[in-house]
Amino acid sequence: MKKSLNKSNYYSRLLIYILLSLLIFGVVIISVYSPSKVSSESNLLIEHNVDDSKITKNEDNDPYWENRLYTPTMFIELNGIWFIVDCWHHRVLWSYDPSIPIKNWGVVDSKLAGPHSIAYDGHYFGVDDTGNNALVFYEFIAGKFKRVNYIENVGIRPHRIVYDNQKKAFYVVTAGSQEMFKIEYSDSESFEITKRWSLEHINNEYIRTFTIVDNFIYFTSPGEIIKTSNDDTFKVISRYKMIEGFEDLNDIYHTGDKFIITAKDAIGVIQSMDDVNEIVNLKEEMGIKGFPYYVSQYDDLSISIPEIRPSSAIKIYTTKDLLYKQTINESGPPSESSLERSKEYNM
Repeated sequence: MKKSLNKSNYYSRLLIYILLSLLIFGVVIISVYSPSKVSSESNLLIEHNVDDSKITKNEDNDPYWENRLYTPTMFIELNGIWFIVDCWHHRVLWSYDPSIPIKNWGVVDSKLAGPHSIAYDGHYFGVDDTGNNALVFYEFIAGKFKRVNYIENVGIRPHRIVYDNQKKAFYVVTAGSQEMFKIEYSDSESFEITKRWSLEHINNEYIRTFTIVDNFIYFTSPGEIIKTSNDDTFKVISRYKMIEGFEDLNDIYHTGDKFIITAKDAIGVIQSMDDVNEIVNLKEEMGIKGFPYYVSQYDDLSISIPEIRPSSAIKIYTTKDLLYKQTINESGPPSESSLERSKEYNM
């Protein structure tokens, strides 16, 4: 009887030990592979095929405005830092890694009114505060951006800021008042407007941007691109009439050997400005859902093109053939949260 009892206790203890082992093993497996433990960054990485090549797409579906984009007008790398000018969210974002989710980007400034562009002089960063008719300059110190200058009364709707390395000055064009401003760092250790010109040759038309190419400047104007001298006289050299579909211009970008032109519902490439009548709209072929905006260099072989309303995204294409490579972010149509945020400041 005693032997039988001991044997029974032995099997009972063995059974309990086995059950406890299975329970502990199950808890470990669940804790390791549970979705709550998988990084949000990994959940946003989706592999898909385009032109038989695997690429990575980072897609934010979070409806909250802070975690997505609404009309990003510029995506650019400056001094090793990536920036997104998130226009209708009234902010500028920054990150060392352009592939991370929007919610993980840092914020340069979120108290702007529909900014459109950012530029860098080697030390300071300048941003157009379009809806407030102002410019803001920042310094990057200890991992944070600090406002160092705020310049008001910069015409009507300053829309594109560019740093001219040869002249060591920022230049800003205003869309609403058709003016050009020259901004320089003064002896008083602040930025000041040192020159202001009325661009009479624009004829009171809305100017979204300008591009400096060697000794010339190319201005976008509704229905045409205007080539002027780059000697602070802005003497008109040529006017290039745009064909149907390219009248409402957004940007003109020079790659070094050709021009990429974006418009409200079009994008095309030409070798020379004399070829504008032969430009072909590649928007559908390139898979662009929104309106292509300011083009920037992404790497030695690629460019970035942000898409604005009705669909917001940032996509990468080859510079040579404009072949799709990667989507940095695709937020799509605006969420209710984004629409509400857009109303908080003048646009």
